[in-house]
Amino acid sequence: MPVILVRTLDDLNKNITKYGNPENNFEDAKLVIHRLSKLRYELVTNKPFATLFPEPACSDIDQWNSEIARLEEGQNTAFSAPWLFTECYMYRRIMNIVSQSLPSFDPFTERKLEGFKNSRRLIASMIACLDQTLANTEEGQPADRLKFYLACSLWSNEFDLSLSAGNTQVENSEGGVNHLRQDVLLRLQNNMAVDELDDIVRSWLSWEPATVALVMDNTGPEMVADLILAEYLLCSHLAERVVFYPKALPWFVSDVTPKDLDWFLVEGLPSIANAGEVEPKVFESISGWAEKWRRRFENGSFSTISHPFWTLPLGYNHLRSTAPELFRSLTQEASVTIFKGDLHYRKLLEDRSWAASSEDPKFVFGRCFPSAFDCCRGSSPLILVLRVAKSDVAVGVSEHRHSKLVKEDPDWWTKGKYGFAQIVSLA
Repeated sequence: MPVILVRTLDDLNKNITKYGNPENNFEDAKLVIHRLSKLRYELVTNKPFATLFPEPACSDIDQWNSEIARLEEGQNTAFSAPWLFTECYMYRRIMNIVSQSLPSFDPFTERKLEGFKNSRRLIASMIACLDQTLANTEEGQPADRLKFYLACSLWSNEFDLSLSAGNTQVENSEGGVNHLRQDVLLRLQNNMAVDELDDIVRSWLSWEPATVALVMDNTGPEMVADLILAEYLLCSHLAERVVFYPKALPWFVSDVTPKDLDWFLVEGLPSIANAGEVEPKVFESISGWAEKWRRRFENGSFSTISHPFWTLPLGYNHLRSTAPELFRSLTQEASVTIFKGDLHYRKLLEDRSWAASSEDPKFVFGRCFPSAFDCCRGSSPLILVLRVAKSDVAVGVSEHRHSKLVKEDPDWWTKGKYGFAQIVSLA
């Protein structure tokens, strides 16, 4: 965590004239730098967590301060509090500090922009892959195509700047469509800790198309993979509309915000077409998708809902009681809900050390979505999680697979190498 703060401070120091106000000699940016430095000192010296300043534009401050007060004395510091709480606290304090002087500033902007720049060729290959699929709708089986785009969305979760402490280097960024397809298939064969994609696809194809909820994780290639998955679902009549759930605040360095989505469609995607790094045919396609996706958000076939619950330090067993309208959207208004990424997975498991090799995770996931496991309920959504493991929490890994993974590397689940395509609930 201190590394993240150091990089954030470094970015702001280097760009103080870009983000600060020259009319007050950039005192607004200097104050943010001072307070972020103080936050870093508090964390590394294990000081008790301070409460948050009021933020008129945010509705979560009272709850955050209540959660801080709820921590017992001696368990309310960076080294003594639950790790998930400490991580979330650091990011919420960063944004609380920023909001006081630079309310429109995203402290992770420079990391996101650099990561996007380094992934332009990969993004172009992903879009070319979608073009190829939509131009050859008679090739392959619908189940195989859906499985492939779900797998692309899963493996794009590798690109997490909080895991790499803000390092923006992107690997496997070249090679074109064929390389991309081969890479995804190899990962499905060799790098899955839990692979329930066949069951997910079988269930999905048996239902009438309706609303799909996609609870997002990272910007960059992952955000693009999610947009591509959503486009494929609509074009294949596997969804009527897709609702994206980004974070309300800049979070864990690279998490998607509504502002990130807007920037990508207005500036980011067109900039790939204009970068001179793609073939003319791909150039035209990328420009076209930027316009088409903007129209989708305008006509409602794509939409976004940001909610403060995602940036609370709570497990999703609190979702129903804390954010009942959000719970209703995910479990009653959507026929399929997809959670993306490691942080959402940790919160689904309440960041507890459940037995990874437990082959029946229903009890664990049922704590978050009890109605989905109520046999008296008429219908339940398909709820699933797509995650590349970056933390040591898991359930549902078969005994055989778990033994093999541990033998290969005892720390397998923290390396960002193994994937989970896992059913949380199935009607």
